Amino acid sequence: MFSHRKQLTKLTIGYGVEEIGDYAFQYCESLKSVSIPGSVKTIGQYAFRDCKKLRSLNLGYGIETISYEAFWNCDGVETIVIPSSVTTLGKYAFESIDSIKTISLTRELFEAYNGTNVFSGTKPSTWIILNDNTCKITGKTAKVKAKKVKKKAVTVSASKLYKVSPTTGVYAVKVSGNNNFTVNPSNGSITVKKGTKKGTYKITVNVMSTGNATLKASDWKKVIVKIKVK
Repeated sequence: MFSHRKQLTKLTIGYGVEEIGDYAFQYCESLKSVSIPGSVKTIGQYAFRDCKKLRSLNLGYGIETISYEAFWNCDGVETIVIPSSVTTLGKYAFESIDSIKTISLTRELFEAYNGTNVFSGTKPSTWIILNDNTCKITGKTAKVKAKKVKKKAVTVSASKLYKVSPTTGVYAVKVSGNNNFTVNPSNGSITVKKGTKKGTYKITVNVMSTGNATLKASDWKKVIVKIKVK
């Protein structure tokens, strides 16, 4: 595991990981930023225990269980958003976070756990009750200059290919389309191969919005995006 790693300052868990094990990153005393995607269903016991310099904590929609003392004594965190997908909080999961200012969570979690040992010693000035919304996604048309493609491959960002409302990131998998186009599954961007000729191309892609702590991720949806090389 990665506990006691003094040199670790930033941690971004890749999408596809389903569980963070017990003790995984405890006592990482230099860790300042943690981002956990919604593919993770369970954050294990003591997973980030006593990471005292932690400032930024991003918990993705999809997480269901935050276990015993998972973030105990992470007393540098000022804002915590517990995703609306979370149904279970272990004892002392967020205990002794001295600098906390705001905790956001669903009404169900607030009523079930506020005043319990889950937040023992953690006293935010503000509690925010989340709404449980769902992202919607459709395909768009993007333009690429032929003179650029003639010299090198060109990558089109997801923001030019998909309309996501409200705005979040996306994951994508190519279903069909010209072999000159490659889809990046982790962010939805599409790369146009060097030498692709002028024309309008249709690419069918399975896409889902990542959602965030306050917005549900969308289900996988088949959309058609168009790329005009001109």
